[in-house]
Amino acid sequence: MRKIPKIFLTPGRKMERENLSEAKRAWLLWQLLQELSDLLWDHYEEEFLDFVLEEDMALYGESDKTRPHP
Repeated sequence: MRKIPKIFLTPGRKMERENLSEAKRAWLLWQLLQELSDLLWDHYEEEFLDFVLEEDMALYGESDKTRPHP
């Protein structure tokens, strides 16, 4: 597995010409992940909400079925 370049681990560091193409790739990857996330949510919204309810039931028990979700 490739190590994450320091450019991504150093807050406030400006992008320089020599690492601009890497930054563009990172930006593209982030955009594609956001798009995938939106598509998955649109397709599986009901199932995802069911998962949240199941997790809450496991954590808080059956008596909290009426507890509002954040």
